[in-house]
Amino acid sequence: EGLEEVQLFVLEVLRLHPPVRLFFGRPQVEMKLCSDGKEYRVPKGMKVVGNIHMAQRDGTIFKCPHSFDIDRYASDDVKSALLYSHGPHTSSATTTDHQCPGKDIGMLLFKWFTSFVVLN
Repeated sequence: EGLEEVQLFVLEVLRLHPPVRLFFGRPQVEMKLCSDGKEYRVPKGMKVVGNIHMAQRDGTIFKCPHSFDIDRYASDDVKSALLYSHGPHTSSATTTDHQCPGKDIGMLLFKWFTSFVVLN
């Protein structure tokens, strides 16, 4: 149970204070983005920027988005909404995306460090 609480704490800290706030990219194919009930066409190759800091405070996804809630990630639905620099936190790095291959090791170190600080 203690390790699960550390995991939930770390996820909430990352939601409020993401290590990467902005990311840039160019879609490989034309795509549509939906935001605030509107749909936007993004042509292939157009440079786009994503703001993780603002996305993690979206009130339509996160209840009370500006408050710290350690139980927020008890639901798997909300876990999949936590964004990392190139996709959902729950996705694994592959050779075809730009997800950080050290993300899982970083999370393990973050949890270890948090546990060490709390216990000492």
